[in-house]
Amino acid sequence: MTERRTEAASEDPEQDDPGGEARPTGARHKARRERAFGAGARVGARVSAGVAGLAVLLAAGVLLWTLQPVRTVMLQSFTRIPQSFTELYFTTSPVFDGDTVIVPVSLNAHGTGVRTYRLRVTLDSDGGKALAATTLVLHPRDGVATRSVTRLRSAGSVADVRVALLGHPQRLRYSFGTTRTAAGS
Repeated sequence: MTERRTEAASEDPEQDDPGGEARPTGARHKARRERAFGAGARVGARVSAGVAGLAVLLAAGVLLWTLQPVRTVMLQSFTRIPQSFTELYFTTSPVFDGDTVIVPVSLNAHGTGVRTYRLRVTLDSDGGKALAATTLVLHPRDGVATRSVTRLRSAGSVADVRVALLGHPQRLRYSFGTTRTAAGS
C-alpha cells in the first residue's frame, strides 16, 4: 500500500505539499526548468539585441553630429525659419586694390515683397571714424541673389568695412585684422 501512495504522489504533485503549492518532480521539474530558463534566455537575448541596437544608433548619431554639414542640416531642420527673410552676406572677403577697397556683397530676399533695398557701405579707421562711405540701391528678385561690388577710395588707414541694410536689422562687419592704408601697405 505504501508503494501505491508513492506512485499516486508522483503523479499528482499537489498531494505532496500540505500548503497547496505544486512541487514538480522528476522529468516534469526538468521540463519546466528548461522552459523557464529557455524563455528567459530568449527574452534576455532580445533585450541584449535591443540595447546593442540602441548603442549602435547612438554611436552613429554622435559620429554624424561631428560632421559640420550634417549638423548644419539638422539644426536647420529643427530651427523655425521665418517664411519671409532677407540674406545679406559678403560674396568674398573685401580686399585692397591700390588706394581702393573692393567690397563684394550679395543680397537675397525670400518672400519679403520689398522691391528696393538700400545698402550703406562704410570704411572705418582703427578708432571707428568713418573714412569713406557710399549708399547703393539694389532691386533683387525673390529668391535670387543680387550681387554688387562696391569700390571705395580712402586716403586714411582702413581697419574695418561695415555694410548696413538700411531700414532692416541686417549688418555686416569685416575687419582686416591690422590697420592698412588704402595704398596697400
